[in-house]
Amino acid sequence: MKKISILLFLVIALTSCSSSQLASNNGRKIKQKTPSYIYKNGFKNTEIRPILTINGIDSVYINELRFHRVSNAFYTQKVMYDTFGHWDKEVRPNNEKHTILVWEKRQLFGNKNELYSVAADGIEITTVMYASVLVFDAQNKDCFSEQSKVKDSLIRYFSNGIKNISTDRKFYTAYRNMMKKR
Repeated sequence: MKKISILLFLVIALTSCSSSQLASNNGRKIKQKTPSYIYKNGFKNTEIRPILTINGIDSVYINELRFHRVSNAFYTQKVMYDTFGHWDKEVRPNNEKHTILVWEKRQLFGNKNELYSVAADGIEITTVMYASVLVFDAQNKDCFSEQSKVKDSLIRYFSNGIKNISTDRKFYTAYRNMMKKR
C-alpha cells in the first residue's frame, strides 16, 4: 500500500509540473482530417519541450517552445520575418531539406541592452503540426529554462505575434526563393 501511495504521489507531482500550458486562443478553429482541427491565426496550446542536441562529443538539452495545432508550421518564422526582416542564418540539421531560420542579436522587447537570438522552426506532417522557437540571450543562455526570467514574456510575445500575424506573402516568397537556390 505504501509503495502505491508513493507512486501515486510521484505521478501527481510529475504531471502537475508539466511544461505544457493552455493558452487563450483568438484563432478560428478549422476542421481537418488529421489532426482533427487546426487554428487559423491561433493555436491550441503551448508546450516547452527539452530537445537533445549533439555537437561533436558534447550533448545538451535545450528548450523549445511549441505552438500546437497551428494552421501553418511557418507561423513563428513569419512572426520574426514580419518584425525583423530577412533571417541571418539557415540551419539544416543533418543536411535535411527542412530549414531552421535564425535571427541573431534582436531586441524583442525594445530594451537596447537585451539582445536575443531566435531559431524559428515548425513541423507539418499528417499527425502533428506545430510552430516552434528556441531563444537565447546575449550570454547564450536558454530563455525557456526554468530559471529564465523572460520565459513568460517570450511566450506572450510569440503568442500575440501568431494571433496578429499578417496576411501578406512576403515571407513565403523569400522562403521559396531561398529553397530554389539550394
